[in-house]
Amino acid sequence: MATTKRVKGSRAEWNETLTLYATPGEAVTVCVLHGKKNHLMGSAVTTVPGDFVNLTNKSISKTLELSLSVSSWTPGRRPTISVLFALTEGVVSSPVTTMKQELANLSITAAAVHSAIPERKTFPVVMSYLQKFVEIGSVAAEVLQTQYDQDDKVKDLWNCVCTTLDFLNEAEPLQSVKHLSGTIQAIMEQLHTCIVYLTQVRARTKADEDAELKCLPGFNLGGIHGNSFCLAGTRTKVLDDMLNWVVSDSGSSMLWLSGPAGTGKSSIAASFALQLESMNWLGAFFRFHRDSAEEITPCHLFGSIAYQLATINDDLHAHILAAIKKKSAHITLLQKQAQDLVVIPLQNSIIEQPLVIVIDALDESAQEADRNGLPGRRSLIQTIVAEFATLPNQVKILVTSRKEGSISQILPKFASLQQMDLTNVDDTELDITNFIQHRCRTIQQEYDLPGWWPSHADVSTLASHAGNLFVWAGVACSYIQEGPDPISKLHWLLSETNLIASGDLDQLYTQIIENSLPKTAHIHDKVSWHCIVGILLCIKIPISIEALDTLLDLSMTIKSKRFFDGQEIFLTSSRFILLQIMPLLKEYNGTVQLLHKFMTLKSIPLKL
Repeated sequence: MATTKRVKGSRAEWNETLTLYATPGEAVTVCVLHGKKNHLMGSAVTTVPGDFVNLTNKSISKTLELSLSVSSWTPGRRPTISVLFALTEGVVSSPVTTMKQELANLSITAAAVHSAIPERKTFPVVMSYLQKFVEIGSVAAEVLQTQYDQDDKVKDLWNCVCTTLDFLNEAEPLQSVKHLSGTIQAIMEQLHTCIVYLTQVRARTKADEDAELKCLPGFNLGGIHGNSFCLAGTRTKVLDDMLNWVVSDSGSSMLWLSGPAGTGKSSIAASFALQLESMNWLGAFFRFHRDSAEEITPCHLFGSIAYQLATINDDLHAHILAAIKKKSAHITLLQKQAQDLVVIPLQNSIIEQPLVIVIDALDESAQEADRNGLPGRRSLIQTIVAEFATLPNQVKILVTSRKEGSISQILPKFASLQQMDLTNVDDTELDITNFIQHRCRTIQQEYDLPGWWPSHADVSTLASHAGNLFVWAGVACSYIQEGPDPISKLHWLLSETNLIASGDLDQLYTQIIENSLPKTAHIHDKVSWHCIVGILLCIKIPISIEALDTLLDLSMTIKSKRFFDGQEIFLTSSRFILLQIMPLLKEYNGTVQLLHKFMTLKSIPLKL
């Protein structure tokens, strides 16, 4: 095996460490060559010490101290000195095998760099850019020309690396020629240096691009994580119909999934998005929240969609970045946002598979009309209808919402719209029955209840009273699960349902609340209950028990607290009240929140 290092300069020096494949006692010859004809200027021989290598054929390093001089140089030319490390007979490891592995590693590393290499621009395109910048000022033109030159050099370097790798992979017989192995090794070392540099360029480019993408409004508001999903085995027909809509060539480009509150629209949307994600068909997922309507506005929708689309492929990534550089990310006009950040990038990109954009809970997006210079729900729906009509055929839009206000007035005007109303789905009651059975099995295991509980008749009765509302069934099961006696709670709930209209959430809440706050309760208990529930009813964001206690200045030191209405409460923590109304709370990451979409003042007993 031979290793070559070429050094240029008027005072050529080489005192770095080289890696050798050797066995103990092998002789190493060092030759100093000069010029194109490789005149021998000097040589030295050393032996590899036994303590530097072992019999496992691992590479070792040996620094050789040489004192060599050259008496003459070609006048007017800078000298070139090559240092050749050559092992004598008896080499254990195969240099050809080693080079094959190194070439494979280099090829893998190089492939990872490819996406960061700038595309070469044609001369007319560059000149058109320059002409525009010349009109603005020569400084801008110089900046553009410098950037183009830099990108062009990086592209040339990448082409050189690819060409060299192709040559080395195809010239496998040359690797077995002993006197060429050193030269090939030197080429591979230079390739490694180039690839390291290109990797660094890619890292810097990616960091800059990530920073630009994060300028998009709502870039961090998308994604399906943190949403509730359908129970496995339920909603199968709805999900199958939605998937058929995606793959249908003659189908509509927008699907409107509608239904009253509590019918499971958001759970279906999240489950469908999860299925699309596993197939690499999910373009973007965005959900509006009524409780965050002031923070998550219509202005965040298209920025979030664009941010998620930029991760689909390099084509979309490049077009969206180009839009950002045109300052489209800072435009508040919805129509302009939709065009520049979503529609035009999708029109100009190569999309070879279905791509679905999911917009969940459109009815919870801000107020109806524009206010204080910010667009309202009506403007958002008008923009969606007008701009998304020009999307490519492969791109589909799923919208979920209630049928109300401007949504019912404007969304049906979309040229290619398919509607799916969850109130007309035949197997909803069967899905709710399966949901209740699943929850009851969990309760049965938790409390070690008899295997016969609950009876099929009780489950069917409870499911029928849900009125096709999954949220009704969920609250009822949570009430049963809170204990301490699930059997008697189910019995009480079934008897009370005779007085509750099918699917009436307010009546269900009222029954649960009255059961948690009996009329015979002490006045102090009633005041404490109203205080905690009243605060939760007013707060629009989730809050932890610790934060709620701090807000009310509650502690383990028992003392009365006087509030603005003159009433006093005797309470050490809000936890005790929350435990009584747990079925009516949403829990997430250690915080609680009332079911605001369904809880109304009619459910709260106002009189103490």
